[in-house]
Amino acid sequence: MNFCNITLEEKIIFTPIGAGEMLFETLEYDKNSFGEKNLILFLLSGNPIAIQDAKWEKDMKLLDDMSCEIRFLEANEETINTIDTVLYRLDIKKSNTTTTKDMDILNKVFLDSSIIKVWTNKEKKTIIKISIMYNGLEYVVTSNA
Repeated sequence: MNFCNITLEEKIIFTPIGAGEMLFETLEYDKNSFGEKNLILFLLSGNPIAIQDAKWEKDMKLLDDMSCEIRFLEANEETINTIDTVLYRLDIKKSNTTTTKDMDILNKVFLDSSIIKVWTNKEKKTIIKISIMYNGLEYVVTSNA
């Protein structure tokens, strides 16, 4: 079931569709306000990524410049639509200096999700699918590439 379209241009826009219209309103962010180490751009950019298995990476940022740390844990190799992929579990935790008062909804989803799974193209090292389990619902983001 589709619940959202994501557009990455000058602005990053999360537009609800179908069942998503019952869950949230359109979310719009200025892409220039996302820093170089922004986790959301890192996951959605479509660029090749270097994953260091089981190592915490510090100094990542969520929205509103909220600091976090991330760790990828390799789980399995799978084939999705004839593409060889590597499945990782993504752990995210807020940095010690981060306050969570009045947190943006996307920050809340990333920090409070029960599990985040990321599939990367084994050859190209790009993310092709993300699954986020939040409040008992699974949200899946797939690449159009």
